Amino acid sequence: MYYEARIHEIIEVASALAAAEKIRSESMYTYQVMKWTSKDGNYYMYAVPDGHLDEMLAELAILRQGKNQDDAPYQQVESITNGWIDDTDILARHLQDAESSTIIMKSNAQLIIDKPKGDEQASFTCGCCGNWFKDNVQKQLKFDQDAGYGICDRCQQWY
Repeated sequence: MYYEARIHEIIEVASALAAAEKIRSESMYTYQVMKWTSKDGNYYMYAVPDGHLDEMLAELAILRQGKNQDDAPYQQVESITNGWIDDTDILARHLQDAESSTIIMKSNAQLIIDKPKGDEQASFTCGCCGNWFKDNVQKQLKFDQDAGYGICDRCQQWY
């Protein structure tokens, strides 16, 4: 999940339809996350850009968080290939369906807002050798890894 290695800004919108309109209008930045309250009022919902470097909005991770719980974990409940969707209403329908999803893709998803606290771990692709590795997000920021790229320990000797 590329989104777990990125830093985000929350943009609150009124509904899944408003989130879909903002996403489809291409008036949002790729580090922004659309947040709304589910229709039943039990969850905060998040549409998070999860594509790769060339098209971050092509893939959306849909997270939810219990609204009435202190420090409720984020749950990933859907992954939407937004690049295949041309219609705002269809995207809105997928976002609305995610509000009541019984499928939990990841029960303790990581969403970094504003800046890392220091203990977040994520998966990266090394921008030097191409190997996959897991590391501390804050440590990798100096390599500007906003799309899931970083520099592994083996290659850091060259930087």
